[in-house]
Amino acid sequence: MNKALFIISLQHELAMAIGNELDLKTMLKVFLKVCFNRLNLTSAHIYTYTNDLGLSIKITTQQSAPYQHLISLPKTKHGELWTKNEVLMLFTEELNNRQRPHEFQHENKQYFFGFIIPQHGLLVFETQFVIEAPIQKALIPILEKLATSCYTSIVHDSLVQEVYSRQVAEERIAFQAQHDGLTGLLNRQAFECFVV
Repeated sequence: MNKALFIISLQHELAMAIGNELDLKTMLKVFLKVCFNRLNLTSAHIYTYTNDLGLSIKITTQQSAPYQHLISLPKTKHGELWTKNEVLMLFTEELNNRQRPHEFQHENKQYFFGFIIPQHGLLVFETQFVIEAPIQKALIPILEKLATSCYTSIVHDSLVQEVYSRQVAEERIAFQAQHDGLTGLLNRQAFECFVV
């Protein structure tokens, strides 16, 4: 009974941590903090699939894309960035190749548990204890919700960038319409508007 209550409360708390922020990195950091505390993790990591510009993307089911480290809690292990940790890098590569949950016990008695964030990336937990199968299974619907929120954040970021680009273009066009291209001074039409 206690295990069932733990799983229900874990799912609820993780679900509540998802989607409260529009910024992808901020939202995932909140999610990782809850995972870190509730699952007694040593570390937690998220890798996202990226395009050629290094921006997080959503991939189709058959598509493959490079992945990139986005966030880790804590940021370092023994003063070294996680992006330089060879064991984590190899585990993440294996997880990406398998495209299904994966676990590994390191020689230092630490466990790595890897999960797929559908169409968006990889989630890796490091812990001193085994994450039991019912808890791993309970994470699957949470990761699907996390994928939806990742997509929402990616779309939001692209819309913000499009609006910003449009504003910059409009300002450039307005400046060009009122200024001489060679000197940068007000042109005759703009000068006449000020005089009249």
